[in-house]
Amino acid sequence: MRPVLEDSYVDVVERLFREFEGHHLLSVISDVVAECRDQLKGETPITAFPEMLERWARQRLTDLPTTHREHQRTG
Repeated sequence: MRPVLEDSYVDVVERLFREFEGHHLLSVISDVVAECRDQLKGETPITAFPEMLERWARQRLTDLPTTHREHQRTG
């Protein structure tokens, strides 16, 4: 993986973890970002990659049901 892609991946995971830490576990956030990164590779210009990665991963995390136990609704 090229260094810029690896740097953007780490940065995106960190930002999204701060944003979603009460709703999703770090492992879930990291998995979603990795899936988005893999799907965007080769399809997105390198200059737009970090922004597109973050936007797409944020949308997927927003749409995902809460995975963090403390914030799951009970019956």
